[in-house]
Amino acid sequence: MGLKVNFSQDEAESTAREVPPSGEYHCNIVEMETREVKPGSLNAGKPFWNIQFVIQTGPFAGNRLFSNVMLFEGKDGTLGSLAQLLKSLGYEVSAGEFELPEPDDLIGRDINVKGIKKLAGFDKKAQRDLPDRFQVTGYKASDAKAKTGSSQFLP
Repeated sequence: MGLKVNFSQDEAESTAREVPPSGEYHCNIVEMETREVKPGSLNAGKPFWNIQFVIQTGPFAGNRLFSNVMLFEGKDGTLGSLAQLLKSLGYEVSAGEFELPEPDDLIGRDINVKGIKKLAGFDKKAQRDLPDRFQVTGYKASDAKAKTGSSQFLP
């Protein structure tokens, strides 16, 4: 006799994830953790935030977007994305030392995520074939919460 499973309605209706087209999406930060750059990289051991967003409105509502935000400066690392992310979330960022909020303090926050759809192909930097993907290029403050009500796609 074979192994049995019990599908939920959502699982039974599941389809392949479609990568959203280039654009700006009202999102909610749903997962976030501090990681280190893997060995073999020029910046091995340096910290970054791995962030997952869920699109809140429109035809791609419920889809996840993914981004890594470097927490160091130097070759292949910039604090520009971090400053943009923090300012979009209402933090005052200026030149000089800045104490970062804890990732858990940012989960559940609304933000607009901008990016471009990258088609599948060989990635020279990663040295491997990559699937279609959404590459985050920037962040903006979101006023959509006032327009659309509460975030409906929190996990």
